[in-house]
Amino acid sequence: MRLVLPARSENVGLVRHTVAGLAEAVGMDEAGVGDAKAVVSEACVNVAIHAYDDGQDGPLEVLVGVGDGLFEIIVRDYGHGFRPQVSPPGTEQSLRLGLPLIATLSDSFELRGNPGGGTELRMALAIGGEEGNGASRAPARVAEARDDTVVSVGDFDVAALVVSRVLSSIAARADLSVDKLSDTILLGDAIAGGSPDRFVDGRVQVAVSDEPRALAVKVGPLRVGAAEKLLDSLEVPALGASLRKLADDVRVEDAAEGEHLMFRISERQTG
Repeated sequence: MRLVLPARSENVGLVRHTVAGLAEAVGMDEAGVGDAKAVVSEACVNVAIHAYDDGQDGPLEVLVGVGDGLFEIIVRDYGHGFRPQVSPPGTEQSLRLGLPLIATLSDSFELRGNPGGGTELRMALAIGGEEGNGASRAPARVAEARDDTVVSVGDFDVAALVVSRVLSSIAARADLSVDKLSDTILLGDAIAGGSPDRFVDGRVQVAVSDEPRALAVKVGPLRVGAAEKLLDSLEVPALGASLRKLADDVRVEDAAEGEHLMFRISERQTG
């Protein structure tokens, strides 16, 4: 899984919630899930507070994978990285233990310069109490600064779980009603549960942006014709309904890298 989102304190909970779901899905026990949540939260809070100059909204990149019995987490920034300073008022507070906490809860960790600038923190926790052979190397790439949240998942067995958690977290932050939150999760499950052949690079990729009482979702890039097939798959003949009707606006856009399925969910204003 790869998440790229603005390095803001309000996004730490989204990352924590998503990582916890993945940890549970791969079989970590309650204590292990708690440790994974703690280390990723500490790392992300440090990025949100320390990595960029005041007023600069740089990217926070989080990668999660499983290998050799280890649950591996990488947190990257492209700014100053880890440096001590007082947390500004109104930000989510770090546990104030920083790297010592991460070192205590992780089976292995490494802090180093990010090839794209900034800092990269790699953490690995054993799954099921078994020690692994060390964290694998995730491919180096530069995360672009953006206002939305992008989630990319290569494992289709967990894609629906990851996408639904990201969408539900952002929908709740946008103050959508329970009914609209449920609609969002249904659409996310339907989209992420499709065939991997529909996506250009074989990975489910979803970008989400939010505003008060609304969110916009972009799925893709998809192969030519795959967007319409995905829309067809949203039909539920047994219920005489279509999941596409859950969204206020659904459309397909063409781009150089492939098709994108766009939909928007909002609270309709009355009166």
